Amino acid sequence: MYKKRIVLAAFIALAANFSANADDEYKHFPALKSESSAQALCRIQEYNSRLQDIVTQDEISVEGMLKVHEISYTLENALQKLTADLQQAAIDLEEAHLGSEALEQTRVKNHANLYLDITKALHNGLKCD
Repeated sequence: MYKKRIVLAAFIALAANFSANADDEYKHFPALKSESSAQALCRIQEYNSRLQDIVTQDEISVEGMLKVHEISYTLENALQKLTADLQQAAIDLEEAHLGSEALEQTRVKNHANLYLDITKALHNGLKCD
């Protein structure tokens, strides 16, 4: 129990070092945004690898805990982008479906193409830099 308190105190002290000064509003670690589904998937691939390297260790150091905290911001942004894109893809697919029932070619083409644009990153050979 004592060791956990020391580790927690060290973690808090390390995290505090990332704030410019005590008078500033609390600032989180910088996080990379994902502008597209493909970019979100690449961020997940890269940052999952970093996360896995940390959590597969027998014990996670205080620095490792801090790194997990930092990594999570970029991963959260990537997951939010994917979630938003997949929600939109579901809407567009449903519109294409409804358009097909009504034999509305323009509606089907427009929404099917929007759906395909969003989901292509999920099944095409993803190439991350």
